[in-house]
This record gives sequence, C-alpha cells and structure tokens, in this order.
Amino acid sequence: MRTTFTFVVAALALTAAPAAFADDGTRTSELEATISPMLLDDAPVFAAPKGDASVSGVRQWFNYAPRAADPYDGFARPISNLDFHHPFIWNEIRPFFMYHRFPETSVAGGGNMRIYGAQVGVQLMPELQLTFSKSGYVDFNPDGIADGEGWADVAFGLKYKVWEDLSAPAVASVGLIWEPKIGASDILHGRGSSQFDLFGSYARDLGIMNVITTLGYKLADDADKDPEYFHWHLHADYPMCEGIRLVGEVNGYHYTSENDSAGAAGLNEEGGDYTSLLAGDVDGQDTVTAAAGFRWFATADINMGFAWEWSVLTRDDLFDQRLTL
Repeated sequence: MRTTFTFVVAALALTAAPAAFADDGTRTSELEATISPMLLDDAPVFAAPKGDASVSGVRQWFNYAPRAADPYDGFARPISNLDFHHPFIWNEIRPFFMYHRFPETSVAGGGNMRIYGAQVGVQLMPELQLTFSKSGYVDFNPDGIADGEGWADVAFGLKYKVWEDLSAPAVASVGLIWEPKIGASDILHGRGSSQFDLFGSYARDLGIMNVITTLGYKLADDADKDPEYFHWHLHADYPMCEGIRLVGEVNGYHYTSENDSAGAAGLNEEGGDYTSLLAGDVDGQDTVTAAAGFRWFATADINMGFAWEWSVLTRDDLFDQRLTL
C-alpha cells in the first residue's frame, strides 16, 4: 500500500509541476527533483550492481544513509552448514531455522529436531570481523533416546581478510572460532572439551556464477576424548531471475582422531556441524552432504535463503535430511 500510494501521488504531482533543468542539462521538474530520491523504486530490489551505492527501502524508511557499495553484493551467502564460513567482512545478522531428520540407524534412532538460531557478524575494521557462528535454541525429538530442549552450544571468534582482487572480484580470509561446550545436555550439547576451528575461506566471481569454498580443521582441547577433523565446503550460486539466485552446496567431514576412552569403543558416528558425540571408532571416516536451494534478495540489505540437504554417502552419522531457512 505504501509503495502504490507514493507512486500515484508522485505521478499526479509531476504532471503539473513547473519544468526546470538538472545539472546535466536534462529537463526535469522541481517537484520531481524533490520526490524522486524518496521513491522506493529508485532503490534496487536485489543485490546492488557492482560499483553502485546500495540503497534499500529499509534504509530510507529509517532515514539511514546509503550503505557504501560492496563488490560482493551479488554473492549469495552459504545456507546449509553452520561450519561454512564465508570470507566477506560484513556487518550482518542471519536468523535461521533448521528442521533436521535423524537416520533410523543412528544413535538417535530416527526422529527430528528443530533449531532456532542466529549468526552475527560485526565489522571491527575493513579487514577484521567478530563473528558468532553458532547459537540458538533446540527442540530435540529423537525416536531412540529421550526427548529434550534447551540452549545450544555457542561458537564465536575472529575472521581476517588476507587477500583481495577487486577486478575479479575475489577475496580470501582466515579465521579462528572458539566453541565452548556450554549447551544443554538434553539436546546432546555441552559434551566433551572446547573446540577451536581454524579455517580459510575464498570467494570469486567467475562471470557465469559465483563460488565460495572453505577448508577448516577443528582442534579439541582434549584430543584424547574429542575427535578432531577436517571440514570442507563448496558453494556455487547462479542467477535464475531478477533478485533470485540458485544455490548448490557440498559439505564434508573427515575425522582424523577418535575418543580413546574404553566406553566410547564401538560408537562409529559423529555429529557434524551440530554436536560432538565423542565417538570412539571414527578415525579416517568421512561424511558428505549435498544441498540445493535459492536465495532471494528482497532489498539491497535483506535477503532470504532456502536449502534442502541430504546425505550422499552410505555413512550418514546423525544426518538424514535437513531443511534450512
């Protein structure tokens, strides 16, 4: 209603407004020169073109100054995995919802869980970001063990941009994330020792599509009990139509150690980006998932993603299927 009303009033007023000449010699009206910057249609409704300032209806409504142009506005951020760190140094808030199904053959015995959370990034400097990659509340409903609900483990740290080529554009960053185990035990969180995630991430515009990739290694404070592992991720996004980009992603985990405790023997599955199960028989094992979806750029400052993810190997761990919004 607000947009329609503005257009009608502007159209009627401009037809009767006295003519004037703009600085570049083009013929305009005084009223048009006043009203035009206020029209929502002057703002892009999808990622801002490279080299242009980003102006969205949201910023105009709150009388905020236009955000400076960002060469990576055309990239769709990763959707499917909480360990998938993009290399961009942004101020961002990403609320998310996950509906996750457990395999019937897993320790959970089937069932599902719902995760309500947020990821937050704060730009401390043009090259440095404070990032909160994990947080939220979990409604845990497995079929084979007790139900539960509670606050999840949190993870936070720093990310630093180490290289950039604006002509491509392309960018690379490195980071260190600390994950203390302070979540509720009823949802299989708060288990084991703290973890440190050392990662590198790279993004590039290939013309026909954008790609983002991340490689990380999770170190445990107590490696004798908490498995350590590599995690790797690949993302590609392709323009489907104005404001919508198709997204495809692959996420993998390769375990390099296992829990040496006698009680962990025989447990041969782990929790991926969700939790650590302190498994005693996962050294050398791999888990891989694939995801497909899209990201819709509602304005230059607001976009929303959807992805459906599934396990692609015979080894599923705690992963059957997942919907992420």
